Amino acid sequence: MHAHALLTFPVLLLLAFRGLQRKSVSPSGAIAGLIIGLSTCLHASPVYVSYLVTFYILGTATTKVMNAVEKSINASTNRI
Repeated sequence: MHAHALLTFPVLLLLAFRGLQRKSVSPSGAIAGLIIGLSTCLHASPVYVSYLVTFYILGTATTKVMNAVEKSINASTNRI
């Protein structure tokens, strides 16, 4: 096992726990994310950990923006 894999596991657990707390991911999604994250990080370069974290952060931000856009569209549609 690579040393970076040992450091990666707490990061992946933190991301899964945060997603569960915010209800942005289901329990099965959190487990799937942990499995995919671990399998990626065990057999790859440590740079992939940064890719996974970046994907998580950008995906969360995009979801928030799109939810706000959807709310504004629905609000303007209800006014007509």
